[in-house]
Amino acid sequence: MTEVQTRRIGKSAVLVLISLLAMAQTAASEPSQFQPASTTDGQSPAKTPFKFPVGNIALQPPTGNGVDNDPLLQLPALEAALYPWYEYKRMLDVEHGLQFGISYTSLYQTASNTFTGENDAASGVLEIGGSWTLLGRNTQQPGALGFVFADRHRYGTRLSPSELNTEFGSLWQTALAYEEFDFIPSELWWEQNLIKDRVIVRFGKVDAGGVYDYFKYKNPREGFLSDPFALNNTIAYPGEGPGAMLGLTDGTFYLLAGIHDANGDGRRFDLESFFERSEFFTAVEVGYEPVLQWGKGSYQMTFWHVDQRELAMVPGGWGYTLFAEQQFGRVLPFFKYGHSEGGAASLTDMIATGVVFEEMFDRKSDVLGLGFSWGRPTDRSLDNQTGIEAFYRLQLLNELAVTANVQVIFNPASNPTSKDPVTVFGLRLRTLF
Repeated sequence: MTEVQTRRIGKSAVLVLISLLAMAQTAASEPSQFQPASTTDGQSPAKTPFKFPVGNIALQPPTGNGVDNDPLLQLPALEAALYPWYEYKRMLDVEHGLQFGISYTSLYQTASNTFTGENDAASGVLEIGGSWTLLGRNTQQPGALGFVFADRHRYGTRLSPSELNTEFGSLWQTALAYEEFDFIPSELWWEQNLIKDRVIVRFGKVDAGGVYDYFKYKNPREGFLSDPFALNNTIAYPGEGPGAMLGLTDGTFYLLAGIHDANGDGRRFDLESFFERSEFFTAVEVGYEPVLQWGKGSYQMTFWHVDQRELAMVPGGWGYTLFAEQQFGRVLPFFKYGHSEGGAASLTDMIATGVVFEEMFDRKSDVLGLGFSWGRPTDRSLDNQTGIEAFYRLQLLNELAVTANVQVIFNPASNPTSKDPVTVFGLRLRTLF
């Protein structure tokens, strides 16, 4: 495919999305049998407007709505002090369709041994994320502006947790998305629900890694931290940048497809790169999400391709990932296998599997996760790497979760001088309002 043809395809995709939006505005006047886009009963959090989410493309209800998370400790004075704040948020939702949450996450990690003796890494992440439903609030075709503003910073250590792996030669990060950057709109997109809840379109500055190949505990703010579980090193994901996605579903099966700027960078929004450089990351995902008598399942196949990035001198490539998770009451086992070709991804093969135990000690928000990972590097001069990760998330207060995390890398691939395992201990605190 020539550069001119690729550019034409990209521009055509945008024109198609604009046409779909025009259709949505015409259909938005139809009455709805479902909940409106923004509604609340004063007790429970606002409902998502989407009856059938397409994989992870549908907007999720923002966190921090004063919900009872069944915490270990109850502080009535704190709950009383925060009540006006939550009532104000509910008013914004009911009257204006604006839902949002504010979170702050702190993470400290220390490694048992490193090349330089720099064993400690710590950082904080401030995020303001949500959605503003501006079209069709009382219909089946709502249109919403989605946003995530973020600031990531170190706590006086030389390293951020996302850099700690380089100090002992690990193929993957021990903490995804805990690097440094200034307060910016890391994501900013429009999402339109079309054709009676069966079609969803999203375009703007988007995070491809947060949508494709998704599973319940992928979020490094709340679930697993390391790349094999929180990302996927057999997929050459771009950073947050210009892109467009289309999702189709019948409520059980779904199809998700998208095109993204292969040079996406969360620190800027470069439309010129998308249209003029014409180096794209594309993905197609098919999924089956049955609700069985013992719980919900998710079964996915994700196929991707990325063009050669000439200025960055990064080769092109392609690959696929198979994923399955199935709920059995409070137990959620999962399995993932990824494969890549062409050299664009850091791993050619990867396995990430494990089990998550929910509602520990009968508290609905407490979680224990156990995972095993294995990866074969694209650079064949390096050895294969294996690791384990375990975490326990304790809901201490309604607005505060504390997570203990431990990882063991048994044979760091970029550390041929030592075959001793490296242990990384971590402590994560997350507040939500």
